[in-house]
Amino acid sequence: MRIGRTFWSDRRGASAVEFALIVPGMMFLLLGTINAFLAIYSDVNLHSATEQAARWASIQAAAGNTAPTQALVSAYAKTRYVGPGINATYTFSTTGACGATATTTPDGYAVTATGTYRVYYGFGSIPFSLRTSACFPNQVQPVAS
Repeated sequence: MRIGRTFWSDRRGASAVEFALIVPGMMFLLLGTINAFLAIYSDVNLHSATEQAARWASIQAAAGNTAPTQALVSAYAKTRYVGPGINATYTFSTTGACGATATTTPDGYAVTATGTYRVYYGFGSIPFSLRTSACFPNQVQPVAS
């Protein structure tokens, strides 16, 4: 009987048990915060690359350089994205860009990007779709007739 009473009244190791109970929750919060930060960072960088690509396409056309194409704009946007790997796909269009209805001369250059950020949680991952679009107005001034 004395051994049982000694066992239950002994306080050595209580801190270790409390630590073992608290650590999983704290790690979950810490890793969740880091993943949330990286997801937001990916979204902001994807939007920035999309805006830069739309502006680049507009400037290329205004400067009389090579006309922007899907391949050129996509390649440029991929060089501007600096976030975590999300395998972004960029789409470029001038028809109906920036809310235009005329198709003869583009009123702007629209770039749309999509990608998937994966949140890893130890046993697998959860995909989050990211999508953004940007439009930059045409910089070529119409010729007065």
